[in-house]
Amino acid sequence: MEAEDSSAAAQTWYFLPDAAFDALVAQILVEPESARETPFVRRKDDGSTLLHVVAGWKHSEQIDGSGWTPLLEAAQEGQFAVCQALLEAGATPDLPCGEVTPLHAAVEVGNEEMVRWLLRQPGTWPRRYNGEFFAFLLEKVPEAVTDYLDVFATVLNHSHKGYEAVKYTDLKWHSFARTMFRQELTAYTLLVASYFIPTVWGSPDWIHLKTKTHKMVAALRFISWLLSIFLLLCVERSECRGEGVRRYFSSFWNWIGVTTYAAIICSIPLEFISFSELTQQARNSVLALIIVCLWINLLQFLQMSRNSGLIIAMMVHMVKDIYRFFLLYSVFLLGFSGAFYLLLGGTSGYETFTTSFITVYLMLYGQLTYDNFKDAKGYTWYTSNFLLLVHLLSAVVVLLNILIAMMATTYAEVWDAAEAEALQSHAQAIVRLEKALTPKVRREKFLELLAVSKPKAGTRSTRERQYTVQKEEEPQEDL
Repeated sequence: MEAEDSSAAAQTWYFLPDAAFDALVAQILVEPESARETPFVRRKDDGSTLLHVVAGWKHSEQIDGSGWTPLLEAAQEGQFAVCQALLEAGATPDLPCGEVTPLHAAVEVGNEEMVRWLLRQPGTWPRRYNGEFFAFLLEKVPEAVTDYLDVFATVLNHSHKGYEAVKYTDLKWHSFARTMFRQELTAYTLLVASYFIPTVWGSPDWIHLKTKTHKMVAALRFISWLLSIFLLLCVERSECRGEGVRRYFSSFWNWIGVTTYAAIICSIPLEFISFSELTQQARNSVLALIIVCLWINLLQFLQMSRNSGLIIAMMVHMVKDIYRFFLLYSVFLLGFSGAFYLLLGGTSGYETFTTSFITVYLMLYGQLTYDNFKDAKGYTWYTSNFLLLVHLLSAVVVLLNILIAMMATTYAEVWDAAEAEALQSHAQAIVRLEKALTPKVRREKFLELLAVSKPKAGTRSTRERQYTVQKEEEPQEDL
């Protein structure tokens, strides 16, 4: 026994700074077995050991001398594991100390990740819009505002309690989005007109400026180039800066917009090079793709209309059905394209594998020329006609009707939620415009909205002045 006591006394005690000691205690709270790995540690400030800490551990909702609960302290200090352990132990998620809840404490210190985490936890806030808290959140942790508003967007889609979110969207529209939308729509419409008209009806020789028509084409070309530069560098760049590069390029509309504007600018040299047959074909091919993208991108602006926004939402959902259909149909398409090229190679429509691929694909839409199959001889006739019947039955009849059934189901689902889908499309377009605002302008617009929607939001400053962070960070020291 004396040997064991002397062995324990000979152990070296390690003194840890307060922050490191608290982190170790938090780890032990979550994983109690980890206490065996480092039993001989003391807090450098007062010399307390793990035994002192365990003896002084309190109930998950016990208030200490400063008036704080363990959950509130952990939220303020950003200790995710401790917060999770306390919530699992039965701590009340929104138990306040005065006017301060754990969520308010995390917002006050500007801990974005902790705020986002607490917003997702059940019971940490009442899930009702509060203009005072929104203003507080906007000032302290503006990055987490989207998480706060997303809750109301979800409520809108699944119940009738989203009137606050609808009202807030309308306020945004009348405050700044309507003016921005009209300006951007005017610039984009002028771009489409100034690029489409001279491309389709103008002469490629306009650069010689021999006639008034050539001069008009030159003026329209110059206007379209300036508008492309403006929309790319001012509108799209501002939106990218406000949203972040990764999230910005996750949108289909952003991809097609940036690609179109960049292609218009990059195609400028094609207008001035000497036109051989090859360069003429290259120019026409590039300009044809640009024209299609310009008109498709116009759908983005039609989202602002409740009626057209619903149709666009249906198109988006149906595109997913078409993708699943073609994933299955590609198996039949590749197989029958190769088979018909092998059997009918050299005949009209089957000269190469590519032409055979296109011919078989067009069969899906009813474009079938039977002469090639009728003129085949011997075993080729039997095999080709047999495969043709199998293809028409499996792909054209069965798969095509499956696609129609899938799209009909999607249409019914979207139509049942027609109002929510239209509002969602409208809100998404407003958010896109909002991201183009600078942080300063965005904050000014938010404050204007709060003044209109919640006149008492100014009382936030009184509560905020009463709130003081009572926990000071301990200086990090080396062992």
